[in-house]
Amino acid sequence: MASTPSEKIDAASEPRPFASKLPEGRQRFLAHTIEHALACGRRTHADFLRHFPPAAIMHALQDHPDLRASIIEVATGVRFKIAVKKSAEACGVDLQIALDEGETQPNVVVQQLHPDDRVRYLDARALWRFLSEGAFWTTSAQKDRARHAIAAEHIAFMLDRALVDQLLTHRDIVEGITVTRLSELLPRTELEMLLAAALKVGSENKPFVEKTLLTITPITTLVRHIPLDWIWEQVVVPRIAEVHGLVPEATTMSPPVQPPPPLMIASASAPSSSETDIEVKVTMDEPEPAASAMDVEVDEILGSMGEPEGKSGVKSTSGPGTGRIAIPKPALKRG
Repeated sequence: MASTPSEKIDAASEPRPFASKLPEGRQRFLAHTIEHALACGRRTHADFLRHFPPAAIMHALQDHPDLRASIIEVATGVRFKIAVKKSAEACGVDLQIALDEGETQPNVVVQQLHPDDRVRYLDARALWRFLSEGAFWTTSAQKDRARHAIAAEHIAFMLDRALVDQLLTHRDIVEGITVTRLSELLPRTELEMLLAAALKVGSENKPFVEKTLLTITPITTLVRHIPLDWIWEQVVVPRIAEVHGLVPEATTMSPPVQPPPPLMIASASAPSSSETDIEVKVTMDEPEPAASAMDVEVDEILGSMGEPEGKSGVKSTSGPGTGRIAIPKPALKRG
């Protein structure tokens, strides 16, 4: 006997164990972290649909009608054979109407989208925005102890999961928090255990490394004593989100090009005011004295054929073939 839509909804509401099968560490990290955020109450299914409304989900599943139909069948009661024939746009409209009219609930819709499929088909940076919305790491334990406890649990899960998926190392965590902060903020009992462990491994000629430190003082202990905003800003964001492309890359503006200093030109009489000043001297050369006779190109006047002396009224200044003649200056008459 086939199950009714209401029976499927009840089955969908039951918690189910989850182990991501995605190939990349970043994908598995997102899938598990989103599932943990929903399970621990850090995020709600309504929050998820606010970031990814039905139209966006169905558009992401545009090339997968079977996945769309499985969500529509459970959430709205439409038969699978009918739902699979609907376009992505029509599925988005039907699902939105079902939510608006109270015929289905956000948890039913989100749970029908498998955790791996959320990461496989939705944008990774948009998923990280969903996870990090609300600046939950700034919650004060004094003002809201319950919310702070949830935030601490979720950040501890993030770090543990990032280690499992090899997104960061034990050294990244210790270097991000810094030994100085650990020595300042960890209680005396924790420091005594660390010192005793260091002496013990030293006597066995073994190194005391970051992994050893986090084994003795686990991450769940760190989040109780180290401010969450410090862990978030020094470890989670720079060593997980930024390194693995979950946040947009910061755009660095190139500094404006500075114009060169103005060129200072000083006269020869004025002293130079700085090393960049350029002293310019202008010297007027005396004109050469006028020649006593004007040199004229003979070839331009007579051509290649020379004329006998006396006909042209000019006298050659040199031997034949020089091509130059001298024209005497006319005598000046005095009145």
